[in-house]
Amino acid sequence: MTSLAAKKRKTYSIKSLFIDLKKISPTPRALHKVGAELIYSEWNTSVAAYGSDHIISRNLNDLLQFMETDYETIVLNGDLTTVKDTPSSVLTQFLKDRPTEFLEHKIGRSPDYVYNIIKVASKICKDEAAQCKSIESGIRKQMKDEPEDFGHWNQLRILLWLQGKYKEAAEALREAKKLGWAPEKSAIVSII
Repeated sequence: MTSLAAKKRKTYSIKSLFIDLKKISPTPRALHKVGAELIYSEWNTSVAAYGSDHIISRNLNDLLQFMETDYETIVLNGDLTTVKDTPSSVLTQFLKDRPTEFLEHKIGRSPDYVYNIIKVASKICKDEAAQCKSIESGIRKQMKDEPEDFGHWNQLRILLWLQGKYKEAAEALREAKKLGWAPEKSAIVSII
């Protein structure tokens, strides 16, 4: 799920960064790290150079918000309802209809720096998957005692999704909804 199959590039554009991020199936925590460590400085540099209303600055601002909050919200709100709703599909959806100028924008940080951020994000994904696996067994034990608790089903859904078990996550979401779960009833307000 999260092996770093990408090789270091000579330069990185927004599009090539996304291609490499898709290969690690980033979790919200991993994508938040990329936003904070890479995209924030890129956005800041763009605003200083072009102003906040420039097409690159506006899209980098959208990207930063997506990486730091929106992606996590999509996961928490149960917007990922099918086996096809993977990190890759969510990233693809974000880039859809973005201007070519933004997609081809060259990232100013060195290729070594960008590649290392992707490696750190990959490690975060691996560590989270292992952590989620151990938490999953605890949730499943609680579910034996309270099988009708939609909160447990929702927790299970998130844990499965973070491990890359998208089919099982979609099934858990259906069960949670059947039992009455809705985003506004969720006790989980953050993954990060």
